[in-house]
Amino acid sequence: NFDHRGASFRVDLPKFGIASLGLAASKRQTDGWAKNFTGSDLGAIEADFVNVSAKLDFTDNFRADYNFIYSSSDGTPNVQSIYALDGWIGTFPSVFGPLIGGAIEDAYAPYVTTSRPDRASTNGPNISDRKDLFHALTLSYEISEHDSVKYIGSHRRHDDIGALDIDGTPLVSIMPAPGLTWGLLTDYQNRRYYNQSSHELQWVGERGRFNYVLGLYYFKDDGEHDSSQNFNLFGAQPLRGDFGVATRAEAVFGQADYH
Repeated sequence: NFDHRGASFRVDLPKFGIASLGLAASKRQTDGWAKNFTGSDLGAIEADFVNVSAKLDFTDNFRADYNFIYSSSDGTPNVQSIYALDGWIGTFPSVFGPLIGGAIEDAYAPYVTTSRPDRASTNGPNISDRKDLFHALTLSYEISEHDSVKYIGSHRRHDDIGALDIDGTPLVSIMPAPGLTWGLLTDYQNRRYYNQSSHELQWVGERGRFNYVLGLYYFKDDGEHDSSQNFNLFGAQPLRGDFGVATRAEAVFGQADYH
């Protein structure tokens, strides 16, 4: 991989006042595996990561713990290429007939390679991006020597998009015969996002040889997946597949132990 470089650090700061902080970050970059003459270079990555953690001791019996994480990666997929013009199902002429199949073979023949190329030309999208965001908060309050209340909350968001030109060539279509055009596109694109949140409230205590916890819990999430593909090389029309999900859940719980 060309010009792969990165840096990272972590530091835990001395406690000042009521706060204790920890910081971490990293960055990674690479120029990728192959020069792409018709778009972004392939296999390139630019990734970032940030983490902040904090503990706040407001009083002797009231405390907060917080954690934040952010990560992102913007790049392109690794280079794709044509390894051979025949496969387990046969050849292009055996599948599409001698006219169309022979024309497909003639068009793809200059792009066949049995080693990983360091140069390419593509005509489809080549994207590999993702982002994640996470928050978590815990609040603890000691009511007495035997009882305490705790809140636990978190939120997460995820976004990613992936797109790939599978054949790794700039070919769009061919004309096997006058008036007959046959497509050569083989690309797809997926986009996803997801949100998740949860909240939990606990009463934790002990009485003699009994330990117990009572609590409330709430959870929700939602997300979407959008997908498109164009494989007109196989005579197919462009397709889309989009769907979404959502969940809501509530619970009351309790547990007691005797020892």
